[in-house]
Amino acid sequence: DSSVRGVVWEITPDTLSYLDQIEGYPDFYTRVKVSVRTTKGVVTAEMYTMTAAAIRSIPPSPPTKQYLRRLYSGYSHAGISTAQIQKAIDELHRMYIKRR
Repeated sequence: DSSVRGVVWEITPDTLSYLDQIEGYPDFYTRVKVSVRTTKGVVTAEMYTMTAAAIRSIPPSPPTKQYLRRLYSGYSHAGISTAQIQKAIDELHRMYIKRR
């Protein structure tokens, strides 16, 4: 029951195969189908989500500065507000503090 702003890309099977390698599919990340509301209507898209095994194997921690730079750069390039990034970081910090 949440939403995020983002970009939907139409990609080739070769690009999907390349992304699968980068994301560690299917062991670290898996793909799930989601309904996405776009300016042209609702489309079905796939997104990567971490597998349960990967979640169990990695202790929760804040994202690295390098990863955050990539996020901010991508959002800025796409013209998307970066406010949701900060909201997610704040939530991660709250979760991390609760587990201590």
